[in-house]
Amino acid sequence: MTASDPLPWTLDRLVPRLYSAGWPDQPLTAQVSVHAEAVTGEWTFGVINQESRFVPFEGDEGDPGKAVPDDRSYTLTLAPGGRYRLELTAGEDPGLTPDDEDEAELSDEDDDGTDPWASAVATDDAPDAPDGPASDTSWRGYCGDGTSHWIVYGDRAERTADISLPPSIRALLDPSWLVSGWDLELAGTAEAAGRAAVRVIATPRPRTRRQHIGRDKLLDRIVILADPDLGLLLCHEIIRTGRSDETTLISSLVPAPADPGHGPFRPSPGLPVSDREDYAESDAGQSQQTDGPGWRLVKSAAGVLGEGLGFAVRHTPRTPPEPGTPPMPDPGPPDTTPAPLPADLVNLLHRTGLPAPRFSATAGTWYDGEGMIAAGQSMRARAGSLAGLLGPAELWSALADRPLSDRYEAQRITLSLPGRYRVDQLSGRGARNLRTRASDGERTWSIYPNRVEVEPASDKPLDDEWLRLADPSWLLGRGWQLSAARPQRVGGRDGWLLWAHYAGTADSPVWMLMARGMLPQMCVVVDAELGVLLRTTSYAGGKPVRCTELFSLTVPPPGADQDLFTPDMPEGVPIHHSHSVRGEPIGPISLRDVWGVVSRAWRERPPAGPK
Repeated sequence: MTASDPLPWTLDRLVPRLYSAGWPDQPLTAQVSVHAEAVTGEWTFGVINQESRFVPFEGDEGDPGKAVPDDRSYTLTLAPGGRYRLELTAGEDPGLTPDDEDEAELSDEDDDGTDPWASAVATDDAPDAPDGPASDTSWRGYCGDGTSHWIVYGDRAERTADISLPPSIRALLDPSWLVSGWDLELAGTAEAAGRAAVRVIATPRPRTRRQHIGRDKLLDRIVILADPDLGLLLCHEIIRTGRSDETTLISSLVPAPADPGHGPFRPSPGLPVSDREDYAESDAGQSQQTDGPGWRLVKSAAGVLGEGLGFAVRHTPRTPPEPGTPPMPDPGPPDTTPAPLPADLVNLLHRTGLPAPRFSATAGTWYDGEGMIAAGQSMRARAGSLAGLLGPAELWSALADRPLSDRYEAQRITLSLPGRYRVDQLSGRGARNLRTRASDGERTWSIYPNRVEVEPASDKPLDDEWLRLADPSWLLGRGWQLSAARPQRVGGRDGWLLWAHYAGTADSPVWMLMARGMLPQMCVVVDAELGVLLRTTSYAGGKPVRCTELFSLTVPPPGADQDLFTPDMPEGVPIHHSHSVRGEPIGPISLRDVWGVVSRAWRERPPAGPK
């Protein structure tokens, strides 16, 4: 099977094709191999003038004999309608080893859907690999009939809520992840699996890189062989710390003689089948509630704390917005109808062919207190057993009775990605009364009224809220549904208005999106020339609750970075040089727009009266 002579693939043609790639429209059979280099080591933190880094073990230190290269082979069968069967034929897949269930579930929880690789390294404790292809009654692997999905362990199967293929193989079948948070470079053509392929080098952008965990913190780039005609990747090779570290390759790809029907894409008849926990939760529409002595103790303590916080919230005065505060922009009624995106708009959101974001603007941000509380309550309802991390129920009951004050802040934002930025607080208190934060790519200055903190730039990367404005390719990620675009002017600049709804995925549900400070319904305006977001408005319950808009957007002249990103030090305040390694909190409590105002209500509580 060979492709017809195509037109030369250019990035502006390739990016929309990768974004819209769907399931193959013909039955296919392929042989897939996975290889990962052995790795053992440890992470080091807090060393003076040194970022956190992975240090491999050498010699006999750390029992390196338990780590060996990971080599696996599979037979992959695909059919129209989302049907698939991935059968393990050689090697050992940790996802098919029942003893590794707890570790696999923990890995699934850590995965946010933006980084589709989690390296698995075989150990001496792993069961022996099968000698050859498993029989029809004892095969191990993954399958789906277009409606349901299963993991087959050989003697039993588990039904799952979504496709549970190994992440590296799933990345081959759904190449749309490449257009969300990655810079792409065409590097010629090659041949793989008997087909002509386009060679692409993918490099993570700042927001994607900071979300990498574990071994992928070392990722440099990924070398891709893409088959745009089929909408598949034939190979991806992960380069970490300058070496080829992990490769997934389709070595043959042939059309099936006929559509095999649904039988091969289901567990063998008579095989015991149970429901995996994620399937049970998705079927019930809510997470299973956690119980046990530890959780009961946490709940009891939270109840006592909640009573005090609830009292503080109910007796904290609401302050009106400052005089002269402009009204929050109203983009009109939501458009909830998904629509196909034209190629030029996909390229604009991906920033295809545009230089790294570089601009200066004034940013105004509005907060609707009542709406923020409604959003927080919605997040608690979706988080199930993790709802307690957002605070006790008594606190949220008090917030519902007495909503938070509406707020408005203005900031001056100047950035030149990947690493230089400056944010000056013009009005509003900001985070911990921070007045200026600036980074020249090597150092970061945080200027407060009473001190200046100087840290390595890696300790204080640019906040995600600004990265989302500078790089709107997150809207092309899995789970987002976009409306038809219409022209819109913001701040005197031409743009395109889009409504975005996040439907969620099994590996990144809606509540995890909200935990990162985003709401599942948003309205955005993308600048038609620069490919940055001029406005983002978050909705909850059909009303806007948070909006950020850029005014007076300009592009600084070349050569001005020294003056832009090196702030003047205020006189008479101490300067502290810190070398600690810090990171953004991960989890529901990092919804800082909600948690910040709750914390402020606690700090500003009235003094206790006489007993």
